[in-house]
Amino acid sequence: MIKNPHPKLKVVIWGDSQSGTLRGDTPNTSILDIISLEHGGCPPLLGVARFDRQGTSWRGCSAPNSLVPYLDWINKQNADVVILTARWSLYLNGSFRGGLLEPSHHFLKDTFIDEDLIIKDPEIRRTILEQALQRTITALKAKHVVILDQPMDYANIRYKTMVREGKVSRSVLEPFNSSRYEVFSKLKSIDVISPNDTLCDDQSCFTRFENKMIYSDDNHLTSFGASIVWTKTLLPYLSKLMGEGTPSTSTH
Repeated sequence: MIKNPHPKLKVVIWGDSQSGTLRGDTPNTSILDIISLEHGGCPPLLGVARFDRQGTSWRGCSAPNSLVPYLDWINKQNADVVILTARWSLYLNGSFRGGLLEPSHHFLKDTFIDEDLIIKDPEIRRTILEQALQRTITALKAKHVVILDQPMDYANIRYKTMVREGKVSRSVLEPFNSSRYEVFSKLKSIDVISPNDTLCDDQSCFTRFENKMIYSDDNHLTSFGASIVWTKTLLPYLSKLMGEGTPSTSTH
């Protein structure tokens, strides 16, 4: 957490491990008060639960009301901006290894009780995520609620390949990543900002810049990658909300 005595904009970043990744290079600026909340393996959503019952992270969102205390705490902060961030594609597409869906698939359920059908039907998973996002957005008491899209997910590509090649064609990545775009497009009155406007061009997405790795695995950013997202995506957006130019920052 970074506290400033006289902040101009109070920002809460709420999410799974993607929120923690952004702490890798949080800007030190006098015009932002930044609070970061992280619960690995659980998206920042109300009314849904993971039902794979695998590992330890599922316990954080093992019931539809598990994250209500987070919401209540956030609503007491009188934040100007709440940024929801997660590895959205994971909860839509599942976790695969060797082409097989892992027992720890990370799929979500709400009042829909047929877990086998959720696993089989991607349209049901998209509907569950869309409704959960809209429910959460409505429940948050902040001047602005924003969705931060995840960095491009390289889930089907080995990290060794990411290191060796330095970039991957968008045509290879889009099949795994595109399902969340459909969900975002159905949300009403919500800004969705994407780091991939910077991390990709029209043809490819990059795994390193200036010969430095952007990613530490197939979906999490390095500290260097996080600094790019802050500088090129988050700070310009927050500055626009304030009606000012991009704030000058130092990073640590």
